[in-house]
Amino acid sequence: MIFTVWDYFNVSAIFRSVIRFRVSAEDKRAIENLAVKRGFDNVSGFLRRLALGR
Repeated sequence: MIFTVWDYFNVSAIFRSVIRFRVSAEDKRAIENLAVKRGFDNVSGFLRRLALGR
């Protein structure tokens, strides 16, 4: 698990975590193209929706 600066310095805040993973440059382009094709403004929103199954 990777912690953000927010996690370390704001102990009263709700715990936040970041999921990180590596992809090849080719896979990154494919993911970006798919996100745009499905109407997303950014890859983060696309991956969040995909991961949560919504």
